[in-house]
Amino acid sequence: MLKQLKKSIKISFLNIDLRVPIQRLPINWLNFKNYYTKHGKYSDRVIWEKPILNFEGWTFEQIVDYYDKQESDIYAFSSYLWSHMAIMAIAEELKKRNPSRIILLGGPHLNITHNNLGWFIKHKFVDAICEPTSYGEWFITDILNQFVEGDINYKEVSFAIYKSGRGKSPNKIDFDFPASLISGNEDILFECKNIAMDKNVPLVLPIELTRGCPYECVFCEWGGGIGGKVIRKPLDMIKEDLDWIPQIGIEQIQILDANYGIYLEDEVVSKYIETIKEYSGLPNHVEIYGMTKSKQERRWATIEPLARAKVVERYKLSLQTLNNEVLKNIKRTDIPREKDFEFAQYLFDTYGIRSDFEFMMGLPGYTRNDFYDEIDIQYEYGYNLERYLWLFLPDSPAYSPDYIKQHNIKTEKICIGKSRMNSYAFDDIDLFGDYHISADPKYTSDVEFVVEANGFTRKDFTEFFFMNYWIVDNVAEISFTDKIIKYNIEIGKLEKPSLLFRKLYEKIVSPSDNKYVLAMKNLNDQMYELMSGNRKEIADYREFNLPDTTVSVDFKYIYKSCMYVFEDDYIKFLCSVGEDLGLDIPEDITKQFKDSLDKYRESISPKYDKSYQIRTYYENFINEKYNTVS
Repeated sequence: MLKQLKKSIKISFLNIDLRVPIQRLPINWLNFKNYYTKHGKYSDRVIWEKPILNFEGWTFEQIVDYYDKQESDIYAFSSYLWSHMAIMAIAEELKKRNPSRIILLGGPHLNITHNNLGWFIKHKFVDAICEPTSYGEWFITDILNQFVEGDINYKEVSFAIYKSGRGKSPNKIDFDFPASLISGNEDILFECKNIAMDKNVPLVLPIELTRGCPYECVFCEWGGGIGGKVIRKPLDMIKEDLDWIPQIGIEQIQILDANYGIYLEDEVVSKYIETIKEYSGLPNHVEIYGMTKSKQERRWATIEPLARAKVVERYKLSLQTLNNEVLKNIKRTDIPREKDFEFAQYLFDTYGIRSDFEFMMGLPGYTRNDFYDEIDIQYEYGYNLERYLWLFLPDSPAYSPDYIKQHNIKTEKICIGKSRMNSYAFDDIDLFGDYHISADPKYTSDVEFVVEANGFTRKDFTEFFFMNYWIVDNVAEISFTDKIIKYNIEIGKLEKPSLLFRKLYEKIVSPSDNKYVLAMKNLNDQMYELMSGNRKEIADYREFNLPDTTVSVDFKYIYKSCMYVFEDDYIKFLCSVGEDLGLDIPEDITKQFKDSLDKYRESISPKYDKSYQIRTYYENFINEKYNTVS
């Protein structure tokens, strides 16, 4: 007997991108739609309802109403680190309004890998989940096929996780990319371009050249799958999308691969982008999410055409750590570094491309010596240093109870809503005038970060945290400390930079009547409260209170404001650090520093300078308080 097929079904999709001043094509939705159009049994019976393309100004109620009115049979959601609280709230409300709706979740941030039964008890409104790091196209295709034919048997759905079990697990190597992203979806491209023009932001083309990652780094929950073979998208499909750059005016490209440069074809793609830039002037910028880790020559050949085209500003060296034992603990391939350092210098000398070290603070086995060794490497090669917190992602391999116990991992929670991930830059002028649901305190997403493990204590981690950002916000922007270090290394009085920074922190946490030191100690104490789990609310990891208030500000402004307000004490403090180490600090270095501060003061506008009010507070209240204490 033939099955009675449904005449048509409708599917809606919701993904909330990072809040940045760009307009991005909805790549996840387009991938699902394109795949089913090619491989689904009933593509003529499935209606793909249009998702919201830009969330600026959309309230929770407006988002829910928009999707509610679509009256779809199936609602699919992508959950990410920055959006999972809002996603879960919207999904629950849509189910509440119509319990017959099928609610599906996907994405890398679900906390399901190590917590099955308890998860579905807590989230009864969810019907099924696509296993994190697996392929949503197969998951969606199986569900749509079955639903057109009748009821859904999740046991026969690829990568499904549901209340009573799991679905089938096909071999990911059999996946094929169905088509270019834009072909057949030109209407969405034009609508995104119109939004970009209306909001005066760049139009961004996200492209996926490969799927998967051959590495098994324990901290990662990469969306394409980890520890498996990398699948390549045909070159003609990639070029077909890139050809739209000059036609419609695409200003930026995001290359979403975990290992760009792993294939020879990646170099071809870079050269193709270079050619397009030569005759059209676009794109202006290419953002690379991840470069290949082990194939240095391929990585260099892939990045250089983009450097020549002036569409990249930096070359990322994702080292994670210098400690080989820590690399083993996180299952990270040890990468020879010396030739990479040489190539980085070549990029800077030839194209002015800066190179950034990327490390993670607090990996298992990490020590105070590792932290300060990284600083010495930074100074030796003159590159920028970027250290990340270890965000303890709930569907990563490291989140398993056995791994946590083995490495004695302890965590605390922070929110992501207003942090760097949701702020394109720490500008004083507000880039976002409209409401955005990811910035709403009611829906800000929280995440655990590691504050203690084998190798370091919470007190050690507070030191890492304080000194990391002290260096970023004092050395990189104001060169006083930098010049002291380089001068004394040159005359043979300082063996390595880390000696100065070790002494600096030692004096910050020691008794003192120096006003600058008192202000820094207040900030360090607040940081220790966060690492110790004593902070009452789950707050942004970059925001701390001004002394004796409940007003929280980005610590960048605290670091900078205290340097300006307590200028004399700041200089005395650094000179005392130098004296303890037997260093020379010539008067001309001090004069250059003072002159740079004076020039900055002359350039600021109280109307737009966010730190103006903070500095005023320190000048009028805190300065007087410290005078009284003294």
